[in-house]
Amino acid sequence: INKTPKKIPIYPVATLFLEAIMQTYQLDTPALLNQAMQRIMRKKEIKTALNKNAITREQTLQCLKQAYRCLNELCKPVAVVLPISANLFSLDNHFVLLAGETRIKSVRMSRHLSCNAAQAYLYLFSCGYDSREAFCWLQQDYSAYHFQDMLSNELLFAIGRQLHRGIKQLNPNKNCYRYPIQTDQQSNEIANVTWDAEKTRSLLKLFNAYDLGITCNPKGCFTPLHSILGVMMTTPKGPALKKAC
Repeated sequence: INKTPKKIPIYPVATLFLEAIMQTYQLDTPALLNQAMQRIMRKKEIKTALNKNAITREQTLQCLKQAYRCLNELCKPVAVVLPISANLFSLDNHFVLLAGETRIKSVRMSRHLSCNAAQAYLYLFSCGYDSREAFCWLQQDYSAYHFQDMLSNELLFAIGRQLHRGIKQLNPNKNCYRYPIQTDQQSNEIANVTWDAEKTRSLLKLFNAYDLGITCNPKGCFTPLHSILGVMMTTPKGPALKKAC
């Protein structure tokens, strides 16, 4: 069911860092789909379904095949990394000002930013297709759509892991950290991190020039649904800096 590999474009901006990514780093959609499928097959609920009985096994495999074909046909993944300014707004309260206007409270980010020569980036990547279109492609089969959603999540994480590894390879002498775009008030109910819709929408505007077709509604939900926006920072490696960070 593999087709000719599709390459994910990583859009450049005028920096040597991103030009290097554009020249040396591309993602292969079928290969990432295969990685995602392997992770799906290791899930407990999938193993249980496959081992239950012949009918359930056949239905599960059929849904997985439909999900794979759907994504291989519809997804048009994109990935962008933008260097941005990051300044300590308040070290005592751990506030960081991103791109001159978006304030985020992060203990880790403020600590890493206090290191010399730290550089902040925004990353945005997406599976690049409308989930409603996938539902139609699957002929409104809710079972197949459920498996498509599972596979899309794993594909999105595979894109993120691949992109992160590529960036680390291009910066072998630097530490690389990632941070969520969180609210100032931490919630102990959600692993101490609460998604901040307003800040996400503010930072997403920085990608407008790339015409990616990715939007975010007032509640923080992306269109296309399977998209991720986050903050990343690199700091030089070294005993002194590592201790300080």
